[in-house]
Amino acid sequence: GEHLGYDGKAVDSHSTGRRKTGKTSDTDWGKHETTGGKMGKLWTKVKSWFGFGLHVIADTRYEIPVDFGVTQASRAETKELDAMTGRLFEETSELAERCKDFGADWGSTAGRSRRSCGTSTASVRSGAMK
Repeated sequence: GEHLGYDGKAVDSHSTGRRKTGKTSDTDWGKHETTGGKMGKLWTKVKSWFGFGLHVIADTRYEIPVDFGVTQASRAETKELDAMTGRLFEETSELAERCKDFGADWGSTAGRSRRSCGTSTASVRSGAMK
């Protein structure tokens, strides 16, 4: 529990969802926007999917899941990360104390993970989680 990481994954649904009509037999649409730039040109990539989001906090050294959640596709990763770390570190304060660093992708590093992980010496890493 010294080295923790978070990531979320879109999980497609095989329901009879129809985006144009809005009539579905399952949850809702998710949308993830990524922006960047190269050589002075800005770009935006938008990924849309119909289904769910899987969110996982794991011990990155031993690759053991510590907490997970399944949400509607439209639930933002940052909101779910805040909820998960708040719940996890409140219920298991010894894990919060033992945590030395917390990694997450770029858009998810704000919020409770930064404030709750270990002592003031804990670091928060950003970058693509593989």
